[in-house]
Amino acid sequence: MTRTINKLIYKLKKKVMKKKNKIWIYTLIVMGFAVFLIYSCKKDNSSNNNANNNNNITPPTVQEPVLTTTIMSNIAQTIASSGGNITSDGGAAVTARGVCWSTIANFSPADNSTTNGTGTGSFSSNMTGLIPNTTYYVKAYATNSEGTGYGNILTFKTLAAIPDTVFTVLCSPQANSINFSGQLQTFGTSYGTNGLLNGNYGLVGNGSYSDLRIEFSQEPVTGKYITSDPTSFMSPTQCNVNGTFGGTMSYHYDTSAGDTVYVKKNGTGKYSMTFCHLTFSGSSGFTFTSDGNLTSQ
Repeated sequence: MTRTINKLIYKLKKKVMKKKNKIWIYTLIVMGFAVFLIYSCKKDNSSNNNANNNNNITPPTVQEPVLTTTIMSNIAQTIASSGGNITSDGGAAVTARGVCWSTIANFSPADNSTTNGTGTGSFSSNMTGLIPNTTYYVKAYATNSEGTGYGNILTFKTLAAIPDTVFTVLCSPQANSINFSGQLQTFGTSYGTNGLLNGNYGLVGNGSYSDLRIEFSQEPVTGKYITSDPTSFMSPTQCNVNGTFGGTMSYHYDTSAGDTVYVKKNGTGKYSMTFCHLTFSGSSGFTFTSDGNLTSQ
C-alpha cells in the first residue's frame, strides 16, 4: 500500500515539474519578444530623430573668395608684374584667378586682365601691352560658384619711353627757320613751358610774321619723336608741331600725325629740333609742306 502511494506521489510531482517547465519556457519567450519590441521601437525613434536632425541642419553658406593684391614689381615701359594671395575660397573651389587693370580708378575687370590658374594661395601675374609713362590701377581677382572677389587696389606708373637715339636727319634746313608759302620765316627761339598750346615742355620760335612751336608731354631727350594728332593724347614718344603764319592775316596751322621730328639735346635747356617735309594744315583750309628747325642756345 505504501509503495503504491509513493508511486502516485512521484507521478504527481513529475506532472507538476513538466507544467512548471512549460510555464518558464513560455515566460522566457514572452520576455524575449517584449525586449525585441522595446529595442525595435528605440531604434526606430533613434532613426527618426537622426532624420529630423539631418533635416534641420543648415548647409554652409558659400561666399566670394577672400584675397589681397601683390605689390607691383618689374615695372618697365610696357610691362609690369603683380599677383595675389587667396586666403579663403569662400566655401567653394576657386575656378579662375588673376589680376585686372585700367588707367581709371573705377574700372570694369573686363577691360584688361590675366588668367593665372585655380585654387587658393599665392599666384603671380604679368601685365603686357602697357603705355609708357602712364598711371595704372590694378587689383587681383578670384572666382568661385558664388561670384568674384577682389583684392585691394594698387597704383603704379610705367617708365617713360626711350626714344631712338640713333638716327640720321634727312634734311638740312637753316637753324630757327621754316619756309611758308615760298617765304623763309626766321625765329628767335626759347626753351621752356611758356607760350605752349598742347604740351608741357618745348621750343617756341617767335618771328616778325610767324610763330612756330614744337611741344612735348615731358622734358625731351635726344631721339626721334613722332608727331601726334593735336586733338589726341600725347604720349612720351610723341610731339606736336604747330604755328601761326601770315603776319596780320595769320592763321593757325597744325601738322598731321605720324611724321618724324629729330631732337638733339646739347645741354640743360639747349636743343636742336629738326623736321623734314612736314605738312601743315591751316584753319583757312590752306596747306603747305616744309622742312624746319628750332634751336635754343
